Amino acid sequence: MNREYEEDAGRISQFFTKMLKATPELFVCQEQLACFCNEAYGLDVLCNPVSQELFNSALNSISPQRFDNLATSGYHVVAMQHQAIDDRIDRLVVSKSTSGLWAQTTRTFQKYPASGFDGDINGIIIGFDKKSSEKTVSGFSLARMQGTVDWYDRGGEAVTNYYRAAAYSAFYLDHAFLQAVVSVGSADGNTLRNINIDTLYLPSAHGQKLSPLTALSRTARATQKEWDADIALRSGVLIYAGPLKLLPSFGLGYLYQSRNGFNETGAESLDWAVSASYGKTYHCRADLLIEREFQLNKQQKITPYMLIDWTYAKRLDSQTVTASMNGREDTVTVLSSPSDAHFLTGTVGLKITATKGLLVHADYSRQIEADYRQTGFTVALNYEF
Repeated sequence: MNREYEEDAGRISQFFTKMLKATPELFVCQEQLACFCNEAYGLDVLCNPVSQELFNSALNSISPQRFDNLATSGYHVVAMQHQAIDDRIDRLVVSKSTSGLWAQTTRTFQKYPASGFDGDINGIIIGFDKKSSEKTVSGFSLARMQGTVDWYDRGGEAVTNYYRAAAYSAFYLDHAFLQAVVSVGSADGNTLRNINIDTLYLPSAHGQKLSPLTALSRTARATQKEWDADIALRSGVLIYAGPLKLLPSFGLGYLYQSRNGFNETGAESLDWAVSASYGKTYHCRADLLIEREFQLNKQQKITPYMLIDWTYAKRLDSQTVTASMNGREDTVTVLSSPSDAHFLTGTVGLKITATKGLLVHADYSRQIEADYRQTGFTVALNYEF
């Protein structure tokens, strides 16, 4: 037999042996579990597409690994607030303004087919800035957002409320700028995990024609809290190319995320007690803003623009989720290798200067990565003194 299959079968049998101790009602009877915990029977499961799908679905329904998806959603919330601040700094650089008020409402939709979930984030971001020295503008931003994670195959969902604050400052030198942002945030939300396990009778040369699992349907609910902190630096230079204004920039940052431990209820012996965890992400980006201004009269003008952005994000932790089932002392730890992603984003939009100092802009964005897609819409208002 293939050595790799032998090792996988052994791990499967060990897992279900532990599961019996924690949740005996999950299995029809001891004899059927013994049949499945036999390593040869485990090979049948690995090699048979029908049973493989059943047990993958059962493991995914039970596994606590999905809770790391909340960190992924939290990363996008931080990125959205930072993008709003970047948009504001770009506005000050291009228009040579000094201070003002601004607000932005935004909504994005995410798809993570490889990770098994879809998501959406919506919220409002506001800010105020003023000239703090001859060549420096400093400001403060607040954000209130809500994010939803919807797991595939009726797996449940998580709804999280995010509250963020950021301080930013930009130093100008001729057409160039250097920007710094420090932000912190907290979040609270509810998770709903649907546990759906079907039954399947599979003939085997190594055991009886029995199903090691009985049909089961339960729902586990929990309340979870988290917080994060991020620091980012960015610089760029304004270039005039005929009627076009070009603003290339480069930035980098570091995000730390912490999630409190929480206990599920409602699924009885299949409830997880999830331990506290943390995440660390390094991120950098390079983008190019291109815009063309059209003057309508002395005060009114329209400015179509396009933004091309490349972002690199690397998880520096092992995405570990540790949990114990049914109040037991022994724990299950699920982890992944540190991952990285390259995001490419294209944004098109239109700025409208209605009166002196009042500007409204709206845009549409599309972000892609090897196993990820995001679509976003933004409407913003800027009032400059």
